[in-house]
Amino acid sequence: MMWKLGEVSGQSALQDYLATHPSGEKRAQVLSQAKVMEEALSIYRETQSGQGVEGFL
Repeated sequence: MMWKLGEVSGQSALQDYLATHPSGEKRAQVLSQAKVMEEALSIYRETQSGQGVEGFL
């Protein structure tokens, strides 16, 4: 889905740099890394179980 958002928005490198959030294409690139996705899923599972998140940095 994020790849498609990146294609549709046609966001330039300058727009990506100035944006407060990464483009869909950039998000897809980052989330496709196994370690990043594992951490994202871990945080998601913690919040869904009602445990909250101590920190993510």
